[in-house]
Amino acid sequence: MDLVERFRGTGVIVRFIEYMDVGNRNAWREDLVVPSKELAARIAERWALEPLERGYRGEVAERYGFTDGKAKSVSSPR
Repeated sequence: MDLVERFRGTGVIVRFIEYMDVGNRNAWREDLVVPSKELAARIAERWALEPLERGYRGEVAERYGFTDGKAKSVSSPR
């Protein structure tokens, strides 16, 4: 939430990247990962969100904007 708040209204797009489990070499711990749906829900509890159109053909991220028009947030994956 601090990251989103810091960049609201600055023109910087916050993008959350999917954690990729690539086997037993990266110390994968599910308890340290926040699923994208939960993350979007947490943000929406504080600031109302609306889905945005894809930025380009083939974009895989889900895009959201704040309904107050202050900024855009991008969440990945779809």
